[in-house]
Amino acid sequence: MSTITISKNLIKYRKRIGISQEKLAEEAGISVGYVSKLERSIPSGTSVSVLLRIADALDITLNDLAYNSETDKSSTTQKPNQRQLNKMLDSLDDETSEVLCKNIINSIKLLKN
Repeated sequence: MSTITISKNLIKYRKRIGISQEKLAEEAGISVGYVSKLERSIPSGTSVSVLLRIADALDITLNDLAYNSETDKSSTTQKPNQRQLNKMLDSLDDETSEVLCKNIINSIKLLKN
């Protein structure tokens, strides 16, 4: 995860859904100035919770925001329910998320049999 990638993705996803810095700031509960700073580079001390609120406001996952989506197209081709599930899993602690993922995988395997 690099600060350049986050900044570029923030701009890309904000423009993709056609919202202003002001609207994003309002929806994420941060200042417009902070959104502007984030789009130029990530200030030291930026919390994951702020990035999660921004991702939520953009209707993307934290992974979409933090990683280069050009190398992994899967996040842009997901169906809405898949994206929602990923966002929900991202919001959980790692252990809970892993348990739920294993249960989902096992359920799908049972359906295929």
